[in-house]
Amino acid sequence: ISFADTLMLPAVSIVDTLAVSEISFADTLMLPAVSIVDTLALLEISFADTLDGPEGILAGDGDEDDISDLALARFRTAELYLFKLDNPDLAIDYYTDVVSHHGECALAPKAALAIAYVRDNILDQPVLASGAYRDVMVLFPGTEHAIVAEKALAALVEREHILQQ
Repeated sequence: ISFADTLMLPAVSIVDTLAVSEISFADTLMLPAVSIVDTLALLEISFADTLDGPEGILAGDGDEDDISDLALARFRTAELYLFKLDNPDLAIDYYTDVVSHHGECALAPKAALAIAYVRDNILDQPVLASGAYRDVMVLFPGTEHAIVAEKALAALVEREHILQQ
């Protein structure tokens, strides 16, 4: 029986369809050449830790290296949700976690700018984006990220001004 044939069967669940096609549910979770589990393994995150969102990842023992590793893992998880899993809202949750729990880490301003960028360019939320750009400027003044945020905010304001005319 072909996969196309299984689509024509009445009252067949996706699990039944996959079983008939000899495809495991785990196989459906595969990303191009990299599975979610493989990606999480690279980030040294267990799948169970991701189930509760950013808070589900266990904190380190408190030394600087663990905090940096944890911030990096959370940042990369945000990137995974944004670019591979097409879930910008969950990506924002992870970016926010980096900013709020690892504000001294070098990734924090990048995560804050990513929040603004996603709200501006992907989710089309200009009001929230403008607030996020301002957050970058306030939380990380004088950084390259603050300069980029200032320019992006000016472009956003100009774009919104033109749209209102």
